[in-house]
Amino acid sequence: MYEECKLCKQIRELRKSHIIPEWGYKNLYDSKHRLLHTSMYEKIVYPGYKQNGAKEYLLCEECERFLSKTENYSKHFYTSIKNGDLQRINNYFWLKKNMEHNKLKRFFLSIFYRMIISKDEMFKYYYLAENQIEMLRLNILKENLIPISFYPIVISKPYIMNKYVDDVLITQSCNYILHNYSTLWVVFDGLLATLIVSENIVDIDILNNSLKEGEFLVHKTNIDDIIDKDFVMKMFMDNKKVRDVYFP
Repeated sequence: MYEECKLCKQIRELRKSHIIPEWGYKNLYDSKHRLLHTSMYEKIVYPGYKQNGAKEYLLCEECERFLSKTENYSKHFYTSIKNGDLQRINNYFWLKKNMEHNKLKRFFLSIFYRMIISKDEMFKYYYLAENQIEMLRLNILKENLIPISFYPIVISKPYIMNKYVDDVLITQSCNYILHNYSTLWVVFDGLLATLIVSENIVDIDILNNSLKEGEFLVHKTNIDDIIDKDFVMKMFMDNKKVRDVYFP
């Protein structure tokens, strides 16, 4: 399939790209490696399944290789957090050390970019204006450092009913305002990633709590108010860890 690559904008043969890396679906597949076909936006579980998660023809092979380096690094980042490689500060914050901001920032920006341009029902709520989408695309392709102040990313450990959930995928289904800024967010493989929608944040609280070079904070965040708990339960009734959250 030769079309315009959605990242580099060159006419090339497109690959069927994962919107979220396949490792982000860990423990969500059934015994036949299938995923429930859902829409958080419409709160619908569609008939049938998706094989290997949500995929679309979006990127050329060159762009896939370009982003794969950030995905491999980010997989290590997720694993290290799940393995407890954090310094506890209090009941709400942990300190994460020695991680490379630019690789992680490019990874998360690329995930949000793919969700925004995706036509999949799972990502129907993800929206930015055309000029914002273009700014996002250009920053993903930048060879130099992506500014911390550009669409800051806040990383959290998500809790439902005060219990940590690490094996669910929850896409956005309602607005979430943080420090008076609009946000986009997604939960997968034990982390909530929140993107602050602004091209030049000057709020010190946001910058101090966002992804950056060296040390940054990982938050504990109860997500009860930004998800539809009944629908999440309906979606993941076959997932033991989620059942344990609702039926301890």
